[in-house]
Amino acid sequence: MHEARNRRHGDPHMVKRGPLRADWVDDAAISYRGMHNRVVRARGKASEHPCLACSGPAEQWSYDETDPVPIEGIQNGSTVRWSTDVERYRPLCRSCHKRADNGVRQAQGRWNPIALTGTANPRAKLTEGQVREIRRRAAAATERLNVSALSREFGVGRRTIDRVLDGRSYPDVA
Repeated sequence: MHEARNRRHGDPHMVKRGPLRADWVDDAAISYRGMHNRVVRARGKASEHPCLACSGPAEQWSYDETDPVPIEGIQNGSTVRWSTDVERYRPLCRSCHKRADNGVRQAQGRWNPIALTGTANPRAKLTEGQVREIRRRAAAATERLNVSALSREFGVGRRTIDRVLDGRSYPDVA
């Protein structure tokens, strides 16, 4: 460790602290993940507390949506909100956390209860044309269908091909 510090900073006793830590970042610049790290450092792990909704063991810190001026951003493709006040977070189990977040999204008109399946899902790997081609080849196969070859050709797993063929995946494609 001392050798690495000497190479990095020219001093083996230098311990770099400062703006890279969530505790030091200005409140306006803190990220969603950084704020959750700050909550863990200030209040401990959520698993050390009971779930406030069901009294079971908590798993996650959940923002309680009470901040009058929350920060909003994108996390894993979804719009999320957070607060810079560590007291505005509550320990919840996973199911209670999901239920609370869905309740907020529904109240704000941001919740879509219909699951996006098949080609409506923005993360779908296959297009309608590819699904039709897979099903056409399966119907035209006179011998045993080579699912492995199809999966390699279309860049998906064998189970995906199986699910396409039995109608569990892409049910919207005729």
